[in-house]
Amino acid sequence: MKREIRILCVCSTGIAQATMVHMRLKEACGERKIPAVFEKCQYLQAKSLSENFRADFVVEVVPLNIDYGEKVKVFNGFPFLTGVGTEPLLEQFFKAVEELYNKEG
Repeated sequence: MKREIRILCVCSTGIAQATMVHMRLKEACGERKIPAVFEKCQYLQAKSLSENFRADFVVEVVPLNIDYGEKVKVFNGFPFLTGVGTEPLLEQFFKAVEELYNKEG
């Protein structure tokens, strides 16, 4: 069984937009039977929470240029809000998930 991936969703307040990103990714992970655990936060908490949560992936609504460390893959989650570019983003995201699983063996 694959381990749960850890996804941090980040927006300005950690509420509405992060929740939209969270719900879309939760649905997509469920469709692919990928176990995932989520956390949401506002921009000011992103760096510290990514460390405490041990995030594998951070999905930011607006690019923040935060260095989360080399093990954390960062994605721009804006397409989840607009619906434009969602499928290519999901393809990139799940390719990164596959690479993570392959790296861990």
